Amino acid sequence: MDDTFPFSLLTPLIESFYQHHSVTRLKFINGVLGGSWEALTQGRADIIVGAMHDPPYASGFGFARLGELEQVFAIAPHHPLVQEEEPLSRRTIKRFRAIVVGDETHPACSASAQLLDDQEAITVFDFKTKLELQISGLGCGYLPRYLAQRFLDSGALIEKKRGGADRVGAGVDGLERTDGRTGQRVVAR
Repeated sequence: MDDTFPFSLLTPLIESFYQHHSVTRLKFINGVLGGSWEALTQGRADIIVGAMHDPPYASGFGFARLGELEQVFAIAPHHPLVQEEEPLSRRTIKRFRAIVVGDETHPACSASAQLLDDQEAITVFDFKTKLELQISGLGCGYLPRYLAQRFLDSGALIEKKRGGADRVGAGVDGLERTDGRTGQRVVAR
């Protein structure tokens, strides 16, 4: 499962699945960014839930759109960006450190796509850590709204509007192997 996907949405589906397949073992593992794809293409997984990017070119994977994951640009109330007028420009944001998620040991999972040119950054391994660092005021960036909402409501985070082509959402897909191979693995959180 991609780290951005809310695992709690699967709980009722897992319960329903076990009513019909009680002797089946499910194994859930976590991937960030392209890490889920890597697990699928390398045969370590049979299904991805919550893939945030398009399938690898000519991969032959079947997929279905599950919905959109709303993103929010969020900062701590004591972050210097609070003083900047909205909508925030790329030039303004670029002056401040970003908090990004990436797995630098796998080139397909690089965090560089989340950064503006020459932007200072802290790269972390999951969205929960990214959230903690943004709440602390160490940087700025996008968070899935479902993850940030309670902190926005409590005032621990502040949403800032961006100018231009703002990333308001990301497609969330579910994918499976279509090459006829079977396995015992499921990619998930």
